[in-house]
Amino acid sequence: SQTYFKAYPCCRWLQAPVKGVLALMREHAIDARDLSNVCVRGPRFLAMYAHGEPCVRPIQGKYSLTHCLGAALARGVLGESELDASALADPLIRELSQRVEFGVDAGLEARFPARFETVVELRLRDGRRFESRDVPPWGPDAPPSLDELATKFLPIMRSACGEAITQAWLAWFRGGFAADPGLDQFFGLLRRSVLR
Repeated sequence: SQTYFKAYPCCRWLQAPVKGVLALMREHAIDARDLSNVCVRGPRFLAMYAHGEPCVRPIQGKYSLTHCLGAALARGVLGESELDASALADPLIRELSQRVEFGVDAGLEARFPARFETVVELRLRDGRRFESRDVPPWGPDAPPSLDELATKFLPIMRSACGEAITQAWLAWFRGGFAADPGLDQFFGLLRRSVLR
């Protein structure tokens, strides 16, 4: 009952601030080079992910608030390629990561763990400020739609299976188990995917 998909390939607790940063960047057409700093506020628990030290292994990047936000700011997305070894060494990501600050918010702390929420503020060099209050996208009580899941997983499937098999899988999922009660199509697609 508490199983969920994550929108981004990082720690569950970093999903809300990543969502906020990406939304603000898109909504206000912000160029990351125009940022002076990024302030994240949340419950005290989040502080352990805001260490600010450069990450040297991809697994560290997935649990680093500063790296995840620096990568999202630099590239406008947060996918696997923003957490690989080349991203960890990317000078722009490292520079932007150093602009991320974290502070405990007493109100958000008081509601945690019953409700997890963060506030992200982007401060620009020209003095403008933009703020977003966010909860993690998706989750047990707010599952993604099939289209949202497809947006996340289709690029991975395309690289592994090719376009034709990817589209066949998408069609199968849209039809659901009811359209293939004997699972013949399912196992046929699985065979085609593995034997490719």
